Amino acid sequence: MKDKKMIGRGQVITCVVFLLVIFGGTMLTLLSKPRQYSERERRYLQMRPELTKESLYSGEFAVKYEEYLTDQFVGRDTFIMLKTSLERMVGRQDNNGIYFGKDGYLIEKIEEKDIDPEQWEKNKQWIVQFLGKYESILGEDHVRALLAPTSNYVLQDKLPPFASAYNQEMINQTIEKDLSEKVSEETAKSLLVDVNQTLRDKSGEYIYYRTDHHWTSLGAYYAYVQWAKSVGLQPKEQSEYEQIVGTSDFYGTFYNKVGVAEIKDKITLFDDKETYQVTINMGEKVMDSLFDYGQLTGDDPYSVFLGGNNAFVEITSSQTNGKRLLVVKDSYAHTLVPLLAHHFEEVVLVDLRYLNMKLEDLVEQYEITDLLLLYNDSTVMSDKNLVKLVK
Repeated sequence: MKDKKMIGRGQVITCVVFLLVIFGGTMLTLLSKPRQYSERERRYLQMRPELTKESLYSGEFAVKYEEYLTDQFVGRDTFIMLKTSLERMVGRQDNNGIYFGKDGYLIEKIEEKDIDPEQWEKNKQWIVQFLGKYESILGEDHVRALLAPTSNYVLQDKLPPFASAYNQEMINQTIEKDLSEKVSEETAKSLLVDVNQTLRDKSGEYIYYRTDHHWTSLGAYYAYVQWAKSVGLQPKEQSEYEQIVGTSDFYGTFYNKVGVAEIKDKITLFDDKETYQVTINMGEKVMDSLFDYGQLTGDDPYSVFLGGNNAFVEITSSQTNGKRLLVVKDSYAHTLVPLLAHHFEEVVLVDLRYLNMKLEDLVEQYEITDLLLLYNDSTVMSDKNLVKLVK
């Protein structure tokens, strides 16, 4: 009887502590000044929503208010870390959309149910239209799409037991099939630089970060070699680049989602020691290097590549060959472009999220001779901004 009383008291104490933490934390959250941005998660947080009659009756206010409390909860970063640690202790192999892989790898969890089939179908058709249009304008040898597989597909041997990889091979296959209805099958195949097998063959090397969703400079190098050969250019050998370790203390986007990591990442820069001028956002910032070294000590060391995410970047080299490359891209391009910049007199990078002009006007204004569409597979299926490829 005494033991039962002790157990009962223990359960009551546990419940009381739990309720105090939840309600106390909620009260502190409501009294604290909201944060607009999470440096750990590298995203904007939900601010306190405005209460209106429409938002109340539609349920929008309730949804956003719940997101607000979740995002602004006092000690959120610590709770994320504790939650992950507890779930790992009980054998969970994933948390917050991230697998705990072998050898310290954190890998994005991608499942069929995560893909919006309607959006993917739209994106696929916009890509097909885009490639077909510019192949006819610039020529087959001057237009390429490189849709980079993520670590979920390439590093399948690092996935935890019973975790399945998403078949990213089908992305190129379905685009090529639809594209062959507009151009010949041979041309359709040449317009797509399929690096899936190339990277899978190198999966034993350090080609993806352990704590981040990007490929490393080495992974980007292998993709660069295949792209260069596909357009008839002679790629540089690895030995021609000075490989500089920018930092050995990098924690990336996947770490920010789960709050724990077994092994820190290393960012290595492949520097060809040629002369460049990098102009960001029409003169907002000008650099004499492809690398923004100051970013290595900031919140996002990956931004060392070309200064991070920006709407518009112009790179001028010492070349005088009249070749100008337009790269329509996500952040996977930031690691690859420093490897290919020496082939062109000028490289222009645009992020469709911020683009407010037609691409065809951009091509004409900058006298673009070559074009590269570069996205990672996870993004290319879901990014609603790809409609700007054809607007």
